Amino acid sequence: SGACMNDLGRLYYMGDLVEQDYTKAAELYEMAATQVLQSIINLGYIYEYGRTGKPDHTKAYQWYSLAAALAPSSEAVYKLGDMFSRGRAVPQDKSKRTACTNAVLSLPATMQSSPSPPFA
Repeated sequence: SGACMNDLGRLYYMGDLVEQDYTKAAELYEMAATQVLQSIINLGYIYEYGRTGKPDHTKAYQWYSLAAALAPSSEAVYKLGDMFSRGRAVPQDKSKRTACTNAVLSLPATMQSSPSPPFA
């Protein structure tokens, strides 16, 4: 199932119980992406931080945008705002960053979730 692939991807990403392997994590997240929103967000992190090579902010932005469009979770919308704040893959735009922050604050509490896994 998608949830199992996402969870297994998390184990590979974090190096829990298995040897850390970002490429394997990305493959598992891609398989789960049609069923698990968190997998889409996790792919954004992989590309943003270059876990499988050089950072690719354009791909990260595409994954975060897809996640926010499908189900505007606080994490996905926050990461879009972060990209606008830093000017990654999009022109730096503090007003769009603020709009994303306000959108996160207006989400119902049920949609304001913690990141999984916790990335830095």
